[in-house]
Amino acid sequence: MLPEGDGNEEAAVRAVHRFLLATPARMTGVWLPDTVGDRRPQNLPGTWDQYPNWRLPVADAEGHPVTLEEIAASPRLHGLMDVLRPTRARTAPPGERPA
Repeated sequence: MLPEGDGNEEAAVRAVHRFLLATPARMTGVWLPDTVGDRRPQNLPGTWDQYPNWRLPVADAEGHPVTLEEIAASPRLHGLMDVLRPTRARTAPPGERPA
């Protein structure tokens, strides 16, 4: 799904989602920080007041906080949605199984 040694993080994220969509999983999700290139961990086990666990604002690849409008306009988000969009046809109404 990804050429060897590519090193492109954005392509790797899209490849992971393509793989997940090819599995029998009934639900997949998108990690919001992946849509703008945020690489900071949200949780560092073993810390409580040394690191702001689960309280970090979403930031871009350089660590600058981004607004919802900036996330919505992110080329990374749109590239990821291009991967996910074709699977919408496989969804089914509640109580029914997709074809």
